[in-house]
Amino acid sequence: MAGDIKAKWSATTVTVTTTNLVTACTHTATWLTGWTSSSYANTGGNLDYLYSGQFTLAAASASAGQITVYVVSSLNDTPAWTAVSSGTLGTESATPVVFADTQRRDAIVRPLVTIAVSATNGGIFTFPQTGIAMLFGGTVPTHHCLWVTANCNTSTNANFQATCAIYQEPSIGQYT
Repeated sequence: MAGDIKAKWSATTVTVTTTNLVTACTHTATWLTGWTSSSYANTGGNLDYLYSGQFTLAAASASAGQITVYVVSSLNDTPAWTAVSSGTLGTESATPVVFADTQRRDAIVRPLVTIAVSATNGGIFTFPQTGIAMLFGGTVPTHHCLWVTANCNTSTNANFQATCAIYQEPSIGQYT
């Protein structure tokens, strides 16, 4: 008798390194500049990855705006990433990743969640566990990273405080 493959969530939640989120994700009016996470390899054949998190706005100069979290797929399993104007996709660093224009950005990134924020200094805004497989036709890419952009500060200062956190929960297939 044949069995089924069902989703089973990992016993361990991964905390995404956001060390440089505050530095790299400064105010952007064009949505072309943002912070990137490290690259995540789907070497275990995970069926999905759930991401959730919270963002703490800067202690001063907060403005109403939005935070958008995107998922970026590598071009292959090397992984090779699409060219950007500056920064390096898949490398968590203080250097922002800047896309040349919206056409190049929109061709490669997939929106995971957009959070509308109020002008609340130090405000905390969260997003629930959200899967990425649906963004890529039901299949998880061989490698992916997150890219975060925001416009919730009245100047070119940092949008966030260092207390921001993003979590990852892999889903594996279990034969039953």
